[in-house]
Amino acid sequence: MKKILLIFWAFNFIILINNFIGIDKAEANYNQKYFSLSPILKKTMPAVVSIIAEGNFNLTKHYVVKFNNKQHSYDSKSYYFNKTNSKYLLKMQNDEHNDSEFFKILGSGVIINAEKGYIVTNNHVVNDAAKIEVRLSDNRRYYAKLIGQDIQSDIALLQLKNVKHLSVMQLANSDRLNIGDYTIAIGNPYGIGESASYGIISGLGRTGFNDYYNYQNFIQTDAAINHGNSGGALVNLKGELIGINTAIFTPDGSNTRIGFAIPSNVVKVITNQIINDGQVKHITLGVLGSSVDLKMIEDLNLNTKFGIFINRIIPNSVAAKYGMQLGDVITLINNKPIDSLSSINNIIGFLPIGTTIKLHLLRDRKFIDLLVKLDKVDLIILDSAIISDAIEGAGLTNGDSYNNRGVYIDSVIPGSAAANIGLQNGDIISSVNHKTIMNLGDLRRILEKKYSFLAFNIQRNKRKIYLFLNAIN
Repeated sequence: MKKILLIFWAFNFIILINNFIGIDKAEANYNQKYFSLSPILKKTMPAVVSIIAEGNFNLTKHYVVKFNNKQHSYDSKSYYFNKTNSKYLLKMQNDEHNDSEFFKILGSGVIINAEKGYIVTNNHVVNDAAKIEVRLSDNRRYYAKLIGQDIQSDIALLQLKNVKHLSVMQLANSDRLNIGDYTIAIGNPYGIGESASYGIISGLGRTGFNDYYNYQNFIQTDAAINHGNSGGALVNLKGELIGINTAIFTPDGSNTRIGFAIPSNVVKVITNQIINDGQVKHITLGVLGSSVDLKMIEDLNLNTKFGIFINRIIPNSVAAKYGMQLGDVITLINNKPIDSLSSINNIIGFLPIGTTIKLHLLRDRKFIDLLVKLDKVDLIILDSAIISDAIEGAGLTNGDSYNNRGVYIDSVIPGSAAANIGLQNGDIISSVNHKTIMNLGDLRRILEKKYSFLAFNIQRNKRKIYLFLNAIN
């Protein structure tokens, strides 16, 4: 009997052991098949910050959004994440006689350089802001300084100074993206806190937003993007930044999972120009026009199915210089098809000054090729307060816009710090404290050093003079 019991217990023990082994094997197989985004998010989320921007914007400004060549007022909720339609816009002044209004807008940003404290975000999040607060993923809070901005690409660069233990996100090569690649959108939607959503790349090279002056080459994703995500990160499964979340398309206010991001390669070009040159340069051809459509083909008897029909040429522009004519149709630039004004900007917008391109034109039903040297840039005037409070009150641009080295003074507000130093319209700052100034980037780097005494070497009407400032009281 004892022998039988021993055999019984041994048999049950073997069954029990096999069951545990089976469970372990099943769990191992489950873990092998189970996929989680958690490791990627642990790596990337600390590099994404929340932004609170406060300031005043001009109520007299008129904002219009275009999508697929149709205009929408901001009441339609087809928009960029813009202060004028943000649910987080606090209307503090209701006096109808006021021409400005206080705003407080929530957004996101991405740390791209931990050593320098550089954070990239959307320009529309921080534009006109008098105060920019940044909250890190570990809830540390700091005020950030606006280093530079570019309206056309909707990119702004902020800086946190003397902040340690920052996480950084590496930038991917967005030219290698494909439709169907997995994406993760990270930001601070509705101010509820740092959040992530996933999806795929639904489209590339999207255009049709806003007006034709803007650079447009968006990544489309179905990863959920909402208010507050603007300026946040769109990342790949390697945890690399592939885009900055910028816009959503939602005709009825619901989440349609149609979101748009600025490609990381554009972010890299813009931020490098801000850091190195202090200013972003956009090459311009100097034409306005309309996309060729079926009605235009029939009515004008055009022998092309695509292109841009030129209906205006800007005086003194590259197009005017090289004899382009009203009625010309641009079909190709450097053998790349042109179907919208934004596609022209996409091709030439960030080319170096002096680049020669080949235009393929339709003129009087005949195709011609035209070699054009791009030597004109959009003239952007920078508020000197972005460079330094020591020279607040001046409008600045890089001197190469006027065929000079240094920093050109475009305007000076009477009674401002710049005026008190003695700066005047037309001055060119060529050096500070005997350090050569080639551009706005050089000027910012020198003034950041907080010298107690500043000696500005100024070129004025073919004369060189010095202006002095006791910078630290």
